[in-house]
Amino acid sequence: MLLQNKERLITLLMPQSDGTVPKYAVPRTTKTQSLYMSELLVRLMKEFCDSRNLKQQDVVDAALIEYFKRYGYQREVDKLLQKR
Repeated sequence: MLLQNKERLITLLMPQSDGTVPKYAVPRTTKTQSLYMSELLVRLMKEFCDSRNLKQQDVVDAALIEYFKRYGYQREVDKLLQKR
């Protein structure tokens, strides 16, 4: 039963967003990574970043961290964020 309702349970357990993009202090040595994305997603990200005065890197960092936390990499994310 839990597996059948996994997505609903995750939605219930994850904190609701107040519309702000979380800022994570990711320790970094920057490296270029090319991604192929839908033209519509690229346009949406640019529009979102422009409207909220954000860098695309901050949005991608936050999105990846939230995704990893949601899908079983909480421990790894915590370890990454503690490296300062």
